[in-house]
Amino acid sequence: MQSKEMYDYRLAFAMFGALNGFANLTRDFTDIIYSRDKNYIAEIYKEFHGQLFGINPIIEYVEQKNEEKFHDNKSITDLSTKKANETGSDEISSLVNTLIIKCKGAEKDKHIYAKYFREYGMSKELLKAIEENKSLNNGKPVQKTIISWIEKEISSKNKKQKKQPNQESVLFVEEKPQEGSEFYKDRNALTYLADLLPNDKKVRKQFKTDMEWFQENHNEIYIDSKGKQQGCYYNKPTDNQSVIERFKKYLENKQTSTGPNKEWLRTIYKSINIPAIIFKLKELYK
Repeated sequence: MQSKEMYDYRLAFAMFGALNGFANLTRDFTDIIYSRDKNYIAEIYKEFHGQLFGINPIIEYVEQKNEEKFHDNKSITDLSTKKANETGSDEISSLVNTLIIKCKGAEKDKHIYAKYFREYGMSKELLKAIEENKSLNNGKPVQKTIISWIEKEISSKNKKQKKQPNQESVLFVEEKPQEGSEFYKDRNALTYLADLLPNDKKVRKQFKTDMEWFQENHNEIYIDSKGKQQGCYYNKPTDNQSVIERFKKYLENKQTSTGPNKEWLRTIYKSINIPAIIFKLKELYK
């Protein structure tokens, strides 16, 4: 784990549990699973799922609701949940430990960094606060390795946020659609087919584009770069079996498209197992 720069040893406990069975873990370990940040667990699930199947599942996030109470000399006050942009104590510890590993000189100021991580999270405001604090690094300019690491973390966080849906839930998208779902309306359909597609970004992107176009063209109006267009399949039967058969022909036409300018499209669709996709869709949407 260290050679891969994975310094969060909760992963080691997770692997231990997977190998030895949940029941064989002591409560010292298992209680953590229930009491800690569910978004952390979701991130680890995504990492393992991505390594196994070549695509990250869509996971919707929600701020954690942890009610805390504190006592003063006069009364007991209920505190509201932590703000969505505040960082949990486990994550702060992990960030500080990683920072010290990246730059040992940060250890003497770890309490200041922990305070800033808690207040600002990974943000431009964090960088500004660090750069303006003249007490860090014994009054010398903050080490470049620290600034560089934080900049990379902020950039990585921003990229992840762009990819993640802005929904309020900690649940994973289900592995199959709800009973009675209509294929042409289900925007999660691609998720169910992910393990059948080649692990090629170009192929996946084209398939996603074509599938969305196909689904949306069952509506009366379809909006593309040219503006509002009448849906190509509007007024066609929309029962699942009819739509799936239509989708099959749609994919096969791309696989056998003619013309010298379509060679790229034929190449993409020859790498896609159309029969397997259609079989899966018929199993999902009955």
